[in-house]
Amino acid sequence: MAGIFEADLVEYRELLDRAFMLESEDCPALQMLRDGKDVGSNSLVEWTAKALPGVNPWGIVEGAPVTTFDSTKRLTLSNYVQQFDQAWSVSDRANKIKSAGMEKATEAGEQAMDAMVLLRKQIEMQILSLSDAKVQAGQVPYTCRGMGSWISASAQTQLPVPATLRNASADIWTSTTALLTQDEFEAIINSCASERKGKVTLDLICAPLLKTKINSYVDFYPVASTTSQITAMYQKGNGRTFERMTDFLNFSGSTVRTHLSYYVGMDVSTDKVAVSTAYTNRGGYLINVKQWDIGWMDRPTPYTLPDDGSGPRGYCRAYMTLRCYDPRGQGRIWSAT
Repeated sequence: MAGIFEADLVEYRELLDRAFMLESEDCPALQMLRDGKDVGSNSLVEWTAKALPGVNPWGIVEGAPVTTFDSTKRLTLSNYVQQFDQAWSVSDRANKIKSAGMEKATEAGEQAMDAMVLLRKQIEMQILSLSDAKVQAGQVPYTCRGMGSWISASAQTQLPVPATLRNASADIWTSTTALLTQDEFEAIINSCASERKGKVTLDLICAPLLKTKINSYVDFYPVASTTSQITAMYQKGNGRTFERMTDFLNFSGSTVRTHLSYYVGMDVSTDKVAVSTAYTNRGGYLINVKQWDIGWMDRPTPYTLPDDGSGPRGYCRAYMTLRCYDPRGQGRIWSAT
């Protein structure tokens, strides 16, 4: 986060005394996932899951001895703890000026507050990324596995998920958004329900164009020509409202709730700046929130640095990992077009 100086401020008092945030502060995934057990002091975090063995439904011949024995095996899942930093600084003169739009008593307090917002966005982007877990090596830091890598039908490069806990290929959509019809979407849901052997409630964290596609599921075409399509209108009082949205979908295999996000599948450029990818507009994750939590080594915390004469400065820092207890029964919609 670049330092702020007097020239960057708006000091004219005839302006409305408010600074408008030009970007949403919402972090739907971070708000949705629960805080789990705090992690310890190790960079590698491990937990166990149980996989039930197959059963014999055919019965036993009378008098036959017990010769076959089963056991419920424990499988190990793991992820690395990732460090997030967001630094800020203010010149001494800028900190003494009363600038338009200040909510805190000083500009330093204002910048420290904004740094916490940006830190949460960093964590949100990592949660919704396709990043695999990475062990620190040279200039590559520890990286925690994102949702896109957890929900996978193939083995991960680092800390691979045991084969019996990986997703079925039918859980993951990789074709175009245009081909994701209602029937195709329901096929993904049914695949997820089959893995859980029962109906589940899924939350779809979806990019804007994917949400638009889901919204089109309420369209009704009475004839082959779309020019004759009937448009649904909601009458309320003397006005009329055009509504074309689908926030809840009920299937025989699951109930799906949709949540719009603008951070799905983001990447990091060579100069370490977050950039959108094709999936940021079209991707999405079908998750069972009961199977996820966040493990904190250190929750988002502000720190101040000693004044060296240039003005107040500090940073916000957090250490976290993303835990998935069973990826099965969850899906990924990964369309680039």
